[in-house]
Amino acid sequence: LTPSPEARGLVPPQPAGASPPDVSLMTFNLLADMLTYCEAFPHAEERHLAWPHRLELQIAEIELHAPSILCLQELQGTPPGAEGQEERNHFAAVDAALRSRGYDGKYARKTRDGSAWPAVQIGNAVYWRRSEFELLEHVTVPINKVLVAACADEQSRQHFGRGAQVAVVVALRHRRRGLPLVALCTHLGCTFTEPWTQIAQAHAAFSAACELAARHGGCGVVAGCDLNSIPGSGVHRLLTSGSLPHSHPHMAIVAEHVAFPSLGPPPPSDSACGGERAVTLPRAFTSAYAAVLGDEPL
Repeated sequence: LTPSPEARGLVPPQPAGASPPDVSLMTFNLLADMLTYCEAFPHAEERHLAWPHRLELQIAEIELHAPSILCLQELQGTPPGAEGQEERNHFAAVDAALRSRGYDGKYARKTRDGSAWPAVQIGNAVYWRRSEFELLEHVTVPINKVLVAACADEQSRQHFGRGAQVAVVVALRHRRRGLPLVALCTHLGCTFTEPWTQIAQAHAAFSAACELAARHGGCGVVAGCDLNSIPGSGVHRLLTSGSLPHSHPHMAIVAEHVAFPSLGPPPPSDSACGGERAVTLPRAFTSAYAAVLGDEPL
């Protein structure tokens, strides 16, 4: 499957007579209403932060790009059947708007100990154009639960189980080409002072996407995520090389008696890391920014 050009002209237009693109992907952090407190946005007018105003603009932006696959972060929602919280259930409004425009999707809110959050909370979603794709399978990944299960001692379990991040992974079949494709959406914690935690979260989410792809013939994987990371970080190196040595500075855990989770069996010798012990993924991923622009934007 080949990507379509981006609307702002970052990708050169295809030559005349070229085959039409197969798929386009858009990733969009909506900025949840519950996070728009005035202290965080002192220069924004309150009317511009209001959810009804932003919802209209966000749907218009999505319509402008009309992506085949849409990954959304910070989509605020409430527990199923929650009473008296309808106005705060923004997932319902976004879901209705997208379905009326030809999309189907899967959504998951943050979890606590693998269980549904009892009140309003943010989440992630993957949508796809039903005219272009059909759903084969989907997986919701409660990241903290995955990490807790991979820890060998109680202090490590408490440390890596504090988060509430979740990943949504879907396996789709392209209707015209008949080919499968896996799409991933997640939002890593903004724990910038604990980059090792972000690395573990990224590993849990992207490993799940790779496992789903393996169940569908080793198909391609695309990811639209808010990774709260930059080039040079441990997360970026892990994803773009498929391997991160334990000697990387971001693997140095600054917490007493806490050990990194055992995330998958590492190969006995990893050439990408000079043969030293490493955290590995089943495959490496290519940055869309680097592929289109020739380099990362930062």
